[in-house]
Parts: sequence; structure tokens; C-alpha cells
Amino acid sequence: MKAIILAAGYHTRLERDLAGLSAEGKQAYAALIGKPKALLPVKERALLDYLWDQIRAEVDEVYIVTNGKYYAQFCSWAKKRDFDLGHIINDGTLCNEERNGAIADLELAVQQKGINDEVLVIAGDILFYPDFQLAQMIQSYRSKPRSLIAVYREHGDTSKHGMVEIERSGKVTSFIEKPPAGATTSQLASTACYILRSQNLPQLGEYLRQTPTLAEKDALGHFIVWL
Repeated sequence: MKAIILAAGYHTRLERDLAGLSAEGKQAYAALIGKPKALLPVKERALLDYLWDQIRAEVDEVYIVTNGKYYAQFCSWAKKRDFDLGHIINDGTLCNEERNGAIADLELAVQQKGINDEVLVIAGDILFYPDFQLAQMIQSYRSKPRSLIAVYREHGDTSKHGMVEIERSGKVTSFIEKPPAGATTSQLASTACYILRSQNLPQLGEYLRQTPTLAEKDALGHFIVWL
């Protein structure tokens, strides 16, 4: 199994909020300014460190997809952790307006590295609840290979998430990306953590050829809905 960490976002909302701070506020939050989400500090460690701890022992290879703006920062992170620099993929974009979208970046990694194995796909800005162990999800896949979605119970506004409806067996019966009010009663929200079978990977290109808008290429949930 391979892992692909998607970390090519530009976190425009965070940058906008930081830019609007007073001089005192900017000084207080200086550690956040100019950093990609995956490298933001959480208890004096980068957010990515927590993912790296859970992933590295469970898969054969780990790849990180980032952009031209943050590529050097990810290389600096990698050098301090003996992470293979050849496994950091630069998607070539430099600003939010140029972004490829998460699904296109996922296909870029698959094509550039010739991946034809099952893949753990995970967003670089995820911080798991303490009781969630990625190893258990991977073991579940290996005991019965099938594409998997990690979900959590969302008690707030469900219109901002991909909401999942399941049978008692755990089989997904519906996946609705950012549903309007009344579209579902489910409280199970998908987070960007999936295991895709190898046969799903060629379907990335098929999906992208059928998808004209950036919005449909930018949220992994749209690909899951399509599958």
C-alpha cells in the first residue's frame, strides 16, 4: 500500500484572517504566517508530524503533493526527518487562482510515480481524534479489501461537509457533498481520509475528463460521489 498526502492548498481564509490582525496580533501569531496548513505548529510539532507518525509504519511508501509556493518548506521538513525528497511532488502552481484541485493533484502523484497499488489518500491538514488509529483502518482493509471512507460524527452544520449514509453493515449507500438542508439526516461526516483500491486509480483520469469545473476537481468527496 502507498500513501499520498495532499498538501497543495493555499489556505486563503487563514491567510486573510492573519492579514487582518493588528500588529500585536500578527506578533502573537507569527508562527502561523506564511506556512502551509500541514506545517502549522500544534504543541510545538508540525501538524504533518502527527500524520507521519501514524502512516510511516503502515505503508510501503509515502508521497506528499504540494505546490510551488510551499515546496521548499516541505523539503526543509523532509530533510529533518529523513523523508525522501524525491517523494515530495510539486504541482507547479504558485497561487490559489492557479490551483489544480485535490483530485487532479492525486492523479498527478499516481501518474508521475507510476502507482498501481492500493492507496491511502489523506489531506495534510488532518489531526485525528486521540482514539482514532489509522493502523486499524488499514488492517480492516487488508482483512477484507474494499475502498474505505473514514467518518466522524458531526454535531454542527452538516452543509459544509461530505455526509455519508450507511447500512448496518457499514456499506455506504449515499455520499452527499455539502448537502442542502433536509437532504439527509445523517450525522456521519467524511473527512479526507480514504483507502482506494488499485482499480479506482485509472478512474481518476476518467472523472477529470468528465469534470469541467475547478470546484468539482477540488474536493475529494466529488470523486467519491462519482464512484
